[in-house]
Amino acid sequence: MADLAESTAKLQLDEETGEMVSKGELKKRMKKREKAALVAKAKEAAAAAGNGGDDKKAKPPKPKEKPEEPTVVDPNNMFKVGFLDEVFKIRPMKPVFTRFPPEPNGFLHIGHAKAIAVNFGFARYHGGHCYLRYDDTNPEAEKQIYFDAILEMVEWLGFKPYKITHSSDYFQRLYDHAEKLIQLGKGYVCHCNEAEIKAQRGGEKGVGGPRFRCAHAEQSVEENLKKFRDMRDGVYRPQEAFLRMKQEYVHYCAVGMYRFAGGD
Repeated sequence: MADLAESTAKLQLDEETGEMVSKGELKKRMKKREKAALVAKAKEAAAAAGNGGDDKKAKPPKPKEKPEEPTVVDPNNMFKVGFLDEVFKIRPMKPVFTRFPPEPNGFLHIGHAKAIAVNFGFARYHGGHCYLRYDDTNPEAEKQIYFDAILEMVEWLGFKPYKITHSSDYFQRLYDHAEKLIQLGKGYVCHCNEAEIKAQRGGEKGVGGPRFRCAHAEQSVEENLKKFRDMRDGVYRPQEAFLRMKQEYVHYCAVGMYRFAGGD
């Protein structure tokens, strides 16, 4: 009897069935019931989602959006309207000839791409041609790789030069014109440095004082011709002398026109 009492004391009541069972058996039953409850709940949720609710109408599917059509860009539009169109109307003529004059002292940048498109494109749009004119007037800074790269870039952008020319082809003509300008009293050889030139132009940004012409502008034609020929012959060091145009100094103040690389 003592053993039976001890065994009964170890049993636990299953409240759902009213049975007295061992602690381990009760634990198994509770886990099964929890699992069954979760399964039932999941089924109810799935059924509710499938029906969408009896009191609600199913929403019709959204129509598929049409893909946007790609924007067609007219590369000639900048010649049809705006400034470039007005330029042509001022002096209409065909065929149109233009030029693109880069200095071959470095590789081109994005700004040059715009200049290429305008110069070559404008001529092509109006049935004309565009020259590629190398402004090769500074041999110390120029290299063949820059000449080649410039032409390659022009062609890569879709253009072909009508002719390729060089400013150096006209060195003698430019020199002759410079001497003629001196003989007419319209040009003179100047020895002013950068600070002096800035002062003659009114100082910083032209607002630092009155403009004035330098003393070299009063040299005789003969003296200017001699100095200019000395420039040609390398008598002066670089930046020591240059040819300036004798202009109305209040507004223009003698623009620099001609320099030589100079002597040693």
